[in-house]
Amino acid sequence: MGIHMRNPFMRSTGMLPEVFVGRVRELNELQSALKAAISGRAEQTIMYGSFGIGKTSILIKFKEENKGSASIVRIPLYVTDNITEICDLILRESRSQLHLRSIILVERLMELGFTFLGVSANLTLAKVEMNPQSALKSIFETIYDAGFKKKPLVFLMDDLHRICGEKSEKSRTILSILSNVLLQMNQEGKKIMFVGTGTYDIFKFIREQDESSVRIFHPLEIKPLTREEVAEALTTSARKLDVRIDKGVMDNVYECSEGIPYYVQILGYYCFEERENKSITQESFRSGYERTLTDLADKDFRNIFNQLSRTAKNIVTFISENDENAVKYGDIKEHIGSEVSNYLGELMEKNILEKKERGEYSIRDRMFREFLRLFRPNSRT
Repeated sequence: MGIHMRNPFMRSTGMLPEVFVGRVRELNELQSALKAAISGRAEQTIMYGSFGIGKTSILIKFKEENKGSASIVRIPLYVTDNITEICDLILRESRSQLHLRSIILVERLMELGFTFLGVSANLTLAKVEMNPQSALKSIFETIYDAGFKKKPLVFLMDDLHRICGEKSEKSRTILSILSNVLLQMNQEGKKIMFVGTGTYDIFKFIREQDESSVRIFHPLEIKPLTREEVAEALTTSARKLDVRIDKGVMDNVYECSEGIPYYVQILGYYCFEERENKSITQESFRSGYERTLTDLADKDFRNIFNQLSRTAKNIVTFISENDENAVKYGDIKEHIGSEVSNYLGELMEKNILEKKERGEYSIRDRMFREFLRLFRPNSRT
């Protein structure tokens, strides 16, 4: 391994990358929505895409670029269907990120019927007893009225699927409440812009739970980086550290990652870790690639595989071992020895398989396929 030097790449998500490339289309879309909010015609957007596609980084970049023109709050959501917890989270993050005075917020909300636990500075909501839609609207309005009327108030809610991704009545209620409150506040001329992020199938979940909610959200699909953008991230990082990088390495990183930023970051990290004499060669890539797969296996892939049913595990293992990585339905059925339609549907819903033409199925994620081939998790007892 080469001498120790600062690494411009990361092995985890949730932080803005040191070298931010691409995303011109996505940021322009959000900028247009912000201009609409400034003019009093706020738009609501949901960015969606596969795991690791860079949704959070886009939110962080957008917030960073628009600090002066809007009051922006980014709210990382967690799994809950409790309206009190959601209201409390929005209130806490808004107070912290917008530097709002606790006493003013507490006094206003107590006038509206809210109660609090502990001292007012903690802003811990007691159980919301009022109508949940009225409660969420009051929270939004109180924050909006706290001195920011001249600038639009922007809520960036990360991982929206965590509060609406389960097919439960409570989740449906929360989603309906959120969409209704945003629509009401838009109709009242309040400059409140909303951007949510969700998994690739977030709109499918929304449609299943509340058809009317779909219509107020503008869908913005986040796609993989291009070959040129991946090369730009690598060459810019190498230039900063006066490191030489083979063009073949850049091609390999793009082909293995398929332009998914999370994989680009991890591959880039280990390629830089394995450099020798300030050069990143094909040997650096080979060593870095092995470390990347081990990292992904430990953090993500084993968990994804272990959560599958036994038959689903057998199907993805069988497909991964096929040289062409596209297997006909009949061959899968013959190998399993029973009907497999339901299992194939399950695997496509989980975004593990994709259906090709003429009834053929392949593993969607190349890195996951390589994990199955090299680690052979289905052979373990």
